[in-house]
Amino acid sequence: MGLCESWSITWTHNAYDEAHWKPGEEPRRRRLRIIARSSPSQWHIAITFEGSLHPDRIARVNRKQRRQDLEDLCSCLDLNHLQLLDDTVTELLIKREHDTTPPYYENDIAFPDLNLPLRKMPRTDSEYHSIVAHLQLCVREDPFRVQFPLVDCATGIPTEEYSKITKIRELSAGVHEVRITGCDTKPYIYKEVDRPFYTPRDSAVLDQELLNLEKFRGVKNVTQLVAAIISSNPYQTAQASEVDSRKETEVTKAMSLHNSVFSRGILLEYYSNGTLEEMLKNAQDASLSVARPWLKWAFQIANALACLHGQGVAHIDIKPSNILISASDDAVLTDVSGVGGVTREWLAPEMLDVLDPLSERMGSRMRNDVWALGRLLIQMANASCIGKKQLNCIGVSATMEDPSLRPSAQSLVSALFELGT
Repeated sequence: MGLCESWSITWTHNAYDEAHWKPGEEPRRRRLRIIARSSPSQWHIAITFEGSLHPDRIARVNRKQRRQDLEDLCSCLDLNHLQLLDDTVTELLIKREHDTTPPYYENDIAFPDLNLPLRKMPRTDSEYHSIVAHLQLCVREDPFRVQFPLVDCATGIPTEEYSKITKIRELSAGVHEVRITGCDTKPYIYKEVDRPFYTPRDSAVLDQELLNLEKFRGVKNVTQLVAAIISSNPYQTAQASEVDSRKETEVTKAMSLHNSVFSRGILLEYYSNGTLEEMLKNAQDASLSVARPWLKWAFQIANALACLHGQGVAHIDIKPSNILISASDDAVLTDVSGVGGVTREWLAPEMLDVLDPLSERMGSRMRNDVWALGRLLIQMANASCIGKKQLNCIGVSATMEDPSLRPSAQSLVSALFELGT
């Protein structure tokens, strides 16, 4: 889409989104992500309109039309008169003057005070046409951009180039079955930084998971890291020809940035037999429940959790869907960041009224893990035909209401080992 002789625009993946107050009202926030190119450089830009276009906040048009109107407003901007930021995402935050709509994010304080630099007027049927003279702009680094963590290659963590990733199918939001170009046809699991409904916290979670996965490399029954997926800066502005034209001091600085390695996600071993959650659902079929090695899985899950606890890591989200089953019918504990989030129905009773379980002391989080494991063992006992009563008793001991009376994960390993021998 041409802006003028020297500029062009392309829309990025999942380019448009909006957030609403309530049905029937205008979105409180509309956001369009673009890449603006002026050869030989490119800039990543997020155009955000925050607030209301109409005093009564009633929506006049549908989502499709709202997107088209924001795209049209974008095409009207004279980018030559904006200070776009290099090697990151520039947000152009637009609000109607005197609009009292509170910011979408509570602590996001910004004061648009610039007039929109326009090269033409919006379409006459655009919602922005009649108020364009009353729109004001703030140019800043986008605080809600996808943040790709820097990778320290000196740590010895194996890496693989992002360009070699071929997605086969999406398993869940931001999690894909993939293959690596130039390698065999073996499938892997790829967890990407740039995921749907991304928040900046997601980057920190994935970065912590990478560190924990490296810590547990070679530990049986914990999901295994294959590589950190890396690339150059996804938001890189300057191309080589432009860098070459700069004076020496600027070249050195630019090349230092451009040679940095950024994380695009993590590559994990693929476990082909699904999840424990699926196995428990299938256990309603008596023939399937007999065929499943419930006691072995119980021991393996407890042993994996004990390994985490032994290294000072609490899982905090033990549940059937976070247990994978390998091709060799072994149970594998996954999602080991320890900071990724919680599932309310798998929280211990004492955690249910805690505002942020992730902020609790390590001991409290570990006792929560033991409670969740106990509940899991009880469900597995109900599906098992062998050792049902004993497995249930072990699960009950782990789900004591008083956290101080629960056994440690290592004690559960010992009890399950005796049960299986």
